[in-house]
Amino acid sequence: MRLTREAEVSHFDAAPVHIVTTTSMAWLQECLPDADVDARRFRPNLVIATDAPAFAEHAWTGRTLAIGNTVRLAVLERCERCVMVTLPQDDLAAEPRLLRLLGEERDAEFGVYARVVAPGETRRGDPVSLVPL
Repeated sequence: MRLTREAEVSHFDAAPVHIVTTTSMAWLQECLPDADVDARRFRPNLVIATDAPAFAEHAWTGRTLAIGNTVRLAVLERCERCVMVTLPQDDLAAEPRLLRLLGEERDAEFGVYARVVAPGETRRGDPVSLVPL
């Protein structure tokens, strides 16, 4: 690993972990069917597969997310989005409609921030549940 100064656009993350759900991603895709909606645009640490309604993660604030047998994450707050989600990256073209839609429909919030309460390993397919703080 090598640390280097950020190029043109600075990044800001308000917490160590960022979480989005598959149903929130699906909502975006439904609203913008011809857009390339890809989780990489939002830089989440975790994408949680759920059949809960879109943006269910916004109601998780103040709760603890249990992942597998050991990992516990305290969900802190909703994640306010910025222009970063619209910029091109790797094989994704610029998509300014994403932020416009989120601003108009969701107060520019998408996903939640969390902090690690109990560390451990996570694996694809680990069970995820909510527990009181």
